[in-house]
Amino acid sequence: MAAPRILLAEDDSFLAHLIRQTLESAGYLPFIARNGEEAVTMADYEMPDLIILDVNMPRVNGIEALKLIRRQNAHTSTPVMMLTAARDEDSVRAAILAGATDFLAKPFQADMLLKRAQKHLTREPASNSGDYLRI
Repeated sequence: MAAPRILLAEDDSFLAHLIRQTLESAGYLPFIARNGEEAVTMADYEMPDLIILDVNMPRVNGIEALKLIRRQNAHTSTPVMMLTAARDEDSVRAAILAGATDFLAKPFQADMLLKRAQKHLTREPASNSGDYLRI
């Protein structure tokens, strides 16, 4: 069985490196995009099983990148976790309306990221892209 493919879009190179190591150590195959524009292109090219997007990224922010990714037929039901330092309800609402499956506030523990990733990778596809998962 092939390792699950995870697209991580994070502009903070240090955090991206830490998350990549965490995902690799758990047996996942992560791909890193450094901005939202790269994330949209890589989602189509890499065909990930899970997408993790930072909300605040250069060029195209995570919310806009998510909207563009959801328009790609291959990713209408791909689970998408949003990462952000913002903890306000407006950010959560915008992410969910854009089609996010989950929302994780920074800072977060590596084990929580892994638990949520595993949950998304083992669950049945959502009936619609706005099906928000709470753990």
